[in-house]
Amino acid sequence: MSRAIVFVQAVRATRNAEQLGALAALFEKYLLRIETAREVAPADAAEAHREIETGHVRGKVVLTVD
Repeated sequence: MSRAIVFVQAVRATRNAEQLGALAALFEKYLLRIETAREVAPADAAEAHREIETGHVRGKVVLTVD
């Protein structure tokens, strides 16, 4: 099976169970990749939030809990 790489800048959708299920299925088949900008500790959450609010973050900022 050949795979194509598709880049999407932003997706806006109404949240519902059907869409979530479809996205989860794609993710499980490795057909959907979530781009992560960086991981931050809870102590740095405020700084990360300010960074997100600038609108210049490419990918998700992930809060990690040990």
